[in-house]
Amino acid sequence: MQNRIYYSRDAEMMAQRNRLLVALFAALVGGSIGAIMALLFAEQRGEEVRGHLADQSETTFRKVRDGVEHFAKDVQKTVEHAR
Repeated sequence: MQNRIYYSRDAEMMAQRNRLLVALFAALVGGSIGAIMALLFAEQRGEEVRGHLADQSETTFRKVRDGVEHFAKDVQKTVEHAR
């Protein structure tokens, strides 16, 4: 696809946009199919899965928050040191 010759910048931009839309559509369809398959073949009840997901998201949120706070402190120290 790199060897294509476009006769205008507009044609090239339209081709890029179309490729992006196709890729996004494929990702959406693939994600939807994966979610449906996961729900159909789940080994746990819905309540258990929701509880597990809530626990995991809370843990992940805490880890991200702590990482961002640590990064902010490091940046602050670097800025103070640079002065």
